[in-house]
Formats: sequence, structure tokens, C-alpha cells
Amino acid sequence: MSVDNKPDWWAKEALKLSLQNDILKKIIDNDKKDRLLRVFVCSPLRGDLEKNIALAKRLCQKVVQKGHASFAPHAFYTQFLDDNIEEERNIGIHAGMAFLKVCDELWVYDKKGISSGMQLEIDFCNKNGIKVIMNPWGNEI
Repeated sequence: MSVDNKPDWWAKEALKLSLQNDILKKIIDNDKKDRLLRVFVCSPLRGDLEKNIALAKRLCQKVVQKGHASFAPHAFYTQFLDDNIEEERNIGIHAGMAFLKVCDELWVYDKKGISSGMQLEIDFCNKNGIKVIMNPWGNEI
């Protein structure tokens, strides 16, 4: 039992929630110095879908390992939207753009070229003052 007679597991859960809140604050806080950098990962999807989704996941992992928050919509939305159905592809693109609006940077993996979907994201960032970084992973991937 803890000092206040509440079970130790309860105190541990409260601490866990407190830590989670601190992490969430670092992600969503609008004061850039106190939150994680929001990085939108831009890489190809069409072609070898399986390999390209695996690539997007590796790119996101590298972003997180650098201490930032990452998001690759094509690795997420393809879990329940079919990229081969144009209407569903467009829904996924527009949903991804909604997240892109709140990101700090767009990190572009351009070793396989720039697809039309990637170009839409780059153009959006250029028009909206979001920093675009070409292949910040270097030769890591």
C-alpha cells in the first residue's frame, strides 16, 4: 500500500497517465520550443505497394529515432482504403493533407523519384510556408 492507503497499482497508473500527458503535450503544444517537431513523411506508394508501405514505416521510424513525431498517411490510410480505387485514393490524399496543414516540415524521400501524390504534398507545402526537406535520411535508407 502507498502512503495514502491507495493501492500501489493505482499510484503507478496515475504516474503513467501523467507521463502520457507530458508526451501528448510535447506533441500537440503550439509553443514549438516545448513540443516535438511534427514531420510529415513523403514517399512513393504506387508500384510495389507492399515495399513502399514498408519503406514509409522505416522512414517514420527514423524520424521518431531522431526525436520527432512522424506521420506517413499512405502507411496508415491504406490499411482501410484501397489505393487502386480512385475515389478511395482521393479520400486518403485529402485526409493526409488535413494532417499536413499542422505539420512543421515535409521530409521527402526522393531516391525513387517524385510521384504525382508526392508532388501535390510538396506544392501544398511551398504554397503554405511549410518547410520541405529533400531526403534528410541521406544514405541511412
